[in-house]
Parts: sequence; structure tokens; C-alpha cells
Amino acid sequence: MHGGLSSVNNFNLDDIRRIPRGNGFQPEDDDVLVDILWSDPMVIGTGIEENKRGGGILFGADVTASFLNRNNLQCIIRSHTEIREGCSCTHPGCYTVFSAPNKSKNVLGGVLTLHTSESENLRLEGFVFQQSI
Repeated sequence: MHGGLSSVNNFNLDDIRRIPRGNGFQPEDDDVLVDILWSDPMVIGTGIEENKRGGGILFGADVTASFLNRNNLQCIIRSHTEIREGCSCTHPGCYTVFSAPNKSKNVLGGVLTLHTSESENLRLEGFVFQQSI
């Protein structure tokens, strides 16, 4: 997802599937869409807080853990935040990857790849680059 999780009670994948699609539909027409576009994870803290950047919310590690458990997922991968290191784990189960390097701001680009493994779990591998062609 681009941003993060939603403040909708018991938020799950079906809430995302129910978002209307098509011409003329705007993000502000649906609270869940606003949240998954503009929310940010909290590095420290729990629960849900107002996002000072505008739309969406701030969500804690507990919110991520509940969402992952409720939806039988291993992690969420998002991109809405510029990460100097290219990619990071904000809190358990919540990864941010920023794939647009900016040399003048000393921001690296990142790529996360998912690999199958012997177990049922996927293995994530991160790569960082300094510039694009």
C-alpha cells in the first residue's frame, strides 16, 4: 500500500476490496482510501493518533500486529515516507521502501524483494541504490 493502515474498526482486506473504483472517484470520497494512501506508522507508541501531515492516521505496532493477525499476513509494505536509507522496518511487520533516490538530499533508493522459503514464510531482502539512470 502507499500509506498505511486505517482507523476503521477491525480493518481488514475486505475493506480495501470494497473501495469503489473508476473514473470520477476521488480519494476523499472514501475514508479507508484516504487512510491507506496517507497514513504513517509510529516508530514509538501504540494505538491510533491524528496524523499531523494531514490525511490518514498514525498507527502503532499493536495496530499493525492486529491487522496482520486478523488477515493472516506476514507484513505490510508501504512507501509514503522518504527514507534516507532507502528502506526500513518502522516496527515489527511494517516495512517502508522509498524507491526514488535524491542525491542532493542524500536520500538513497530502496527495493524490497520477496522470496519463497522452505517454511510457509516469505523472506524479504532489501537492496539500496544511490541513483537511477
